[in-house]
Amino acid sequence: MRSWNGRRMPSQEPSEEIRPQIPPRFALRSFVELKRVWGVSIAALLYRARTLGVMTETAYRRSVIAMSKQYGRRQEPGDLGPAECALLLRRAAELFTSGDPVEALARAMRLSVATVSEILDDPVRPQPTITPELLLRDPR
Repeated sequence: MRSWNGRRMPSQEPSEEIRPQIPPRFALRSFVELKRVWGVSIAALLYRARTLGVMTETAYRRSVIAMSKQYGRRQEPGDLGPAECALLLRRAAELFTSGDPVEALARAMRLSVATVSEILDDPVRPQPTITPELLLRDPR
C-alpha cells in the first residue's frame, strides 16, 4: 500500500514487510530502490538488514566498508524521494485558531512565518515591501 507521497504505508509490522524486500548481499541498485521506497538511507537499510538477520555481520561490515570507500560517510547515491508533509500539524492549527493557521503556529512556536510555511510545505508567502511612505507613516 502506498501513501499520498508515494512511500510505503505498512499493512503489517514494518520489520515483517521490509524483511522479504532486503537482499542478503549488498547490491547497490536494490538498496537505492529500497531507499526511495522506504524513505531512509542506505546505511539505515543495511543496519536493518543486519538486525533482522537477513544479512550476516560479515556481509553487513563489507557493505558498509564498500559504501564508505565509494561515497564516504556523509553521501549516498539515490534520492530519498518526496519529503513528507505535516498535514496533521496544519489541521491542528486550523482547529486551534479562526485566523491564519500559519501565523498562529509561527506565534505559538516562536518561529518565522516563512519557516512554518516551509514545514507545512506551503508556498512561501511574499514578504511585505517596505516603502519610504510606510516608514515615514505616523504610527498613531
